[in-house]
Amino acid sequence: MEQQRFVLLPTVGGAWVIRDTQDGSPVCVLFHGGRGIKKTRAMADVMLDALNAAVGRHAQGGKR
Repeated sequence: MEQQRFVLLPTVGGAWVIRDTQDGSPVCVLFHGGRGIKKTRAMADVMLDALNAAVGRHAQGGKR
């Protein structure tokens, strides 16, 4: 399985952070708030898919 550049990690405070594994920087912090965990996780998965797909296209010389 190919390692993804952007990953979702839990925080101590119960939030999630999307982190760039290339330099370790946080890209986005997500709090589930009133949406609930399932909806927040679904949104995070869409964001991760988009970020990782964009990196893949860029690495292959594709247009943004």
